[in-house]
Amino acid sequence: MIDLVRERTVIAAPLPRVLSLIVDVANWPDWQPSLEQVELLDGQSPPQTARLGSRVGPWLAFNTVSISHSADGLSFTLRNSELLRTYDGIWSAREVGANHTEVGYALRVVPVALAPKFIVERATRSDLNASLNSMKESLAHWERKGS
Repeated sequence: MIDLVRERTVIAAPLPRVLSLIVDVANWPDWQPSLEQVELLDGQSPPQTARLGSRVGPWLAFNTVSISHSADGLSFTLRNSELLRTYDGIWSAREVGANHTEVGYALRVVPVALAPKFIVERATRSDLNASLNSMKESLAHWERKGS
């Protein structure tokens, strides 16, 4: 069984701004390098179902997920995918000081094709860190603009 891979970082941004980025599912591709496309499927606000498009080699792979919102972030659970058996994630945020927020991202990925556990976990950890670093850069840019 593939374990839930977790990463955390502290970002120099206020909690409400961080949470607004996390829950803005439609704009995830703007700051999550592994995502190229998001389609909200249910027309609800906040969205409950989305189709996420990720680049896998030369192909664009799609995963449909159910989304659950909470006061400190959101979680998503795989509903449909051709390449994955499991794709479940949790974004969380909590204030850790004046204008500083700890952000956590946890992800469990199980591909349909057999792959060594250490390779899947290493790729998952790399994706988590890339997303957290990109979030940090996006929020720093927002802070510099003073928006």
